[in-house]
Amino acid sequence: MKHALTFSSLLLALLLSACGDATPPSTATAPAQTDSIPAANPPAPGWSRYQNSQFGYQIDYPSELAAQPETPEGRSFASADQSTQLAISAKTVAQPVIADLAKARRAELEKEGLSVGEAHEGNSWFMTTGKLGEQQLFEQSFLRDGALTTVRLSYPVAQAAVWQPRIGDILKTIIPGSSKPAQ
Repeated sequence: MKHALTFSSLLLALLLSACGDATPPSTATAPAQTDSIPAANPPAPGWSRYQNSQFGYQIDYPSELAAQPETPEGRSFASADQSTQLAISAKTVAQPVIADLAKARRAELEKEGLSVGEAHEGNSWFMTTGKLGEQQLFEQSFLRDGALTTVRLSYPVAQAAVWQPRIGDILKTIIPGSSKPAQ
């Protein structure tokens, strides 16, 4: 368990150092406000891309996860046996204060039974990891233009060696959403 937490901390530190303040991409790298998000780079081999037209976010995910039915807020992806779940969604937030949003979300997760392992936040993001029964959970939210985009990955603790390295790969592909309507 200590190695998993150390790995998670190292992964987070690497991602944060690569992103500076870990703020969502600037307008220089973010997609233009259009009806569809232009894909600057195609997904890596063995990966697929999901783009949400309502909030304008996108994520790449490993192809062994199958897309589930879409909702207006987002989509989930699951392994064949449903033991691994990746979900991305967005919602408009009225009072976007990261510290308050992070605290409220951690409280919700703890109420669900999550044993929090780590929780961190920056100016425009927050993340929480922990165990929920025999599942490992990673959740990170990004605030951009009044929209909170949340990515959640849960997988069996026994598969940590497979999924922990992929968290960073998934996070590198996220373009957070916006509550501003497409032009």
